[in-house]
Amino acid sequence: MPQHTSAWKRIRTSAKRRERNRTVRAEVRTAMRQFKEASVEEKPGLLRKATSVLDNAVRKGVVKDRTASRRKSRLAKLLNRQRAASAPRACGIRTVAAYGCRARSAAPDRRDPTPILIS
Repeated sequence: MPQHTSAWKRIRTSAKRRERNRTVRAEVRTAMRQFKEASVEEKPGLLRKATSVLDNAVRKGVVKDRTASRRKSRLAKLLNRQRAASAPRACGIRTVAAYGCRARSAAPDRRDPTPILIS
């Protein structure tokens, strides 16, 4: 048992911080789990949410900044891999469904042989 009042205060404050840190870590884990379990269409919004939760955890000192950066990077890589796997292919080029799929033949031809008449 602590003998000094400062030690008692230290016990009280560390208990408060431990509880606060537990809730923040739980939010981080929940956001990452929701992202991983979601469908490809829902993932961009959940990536933004997970990034925000991780940034808040860094700001509160619960997660170190490089750890958060690494986790955000891994989530973004997972999203990009799943988008590329589910996206349609046009003319042998991978296109992402979120940005639209446009084949090369649909693009305008810059070498159009018809002359422009100026009067």
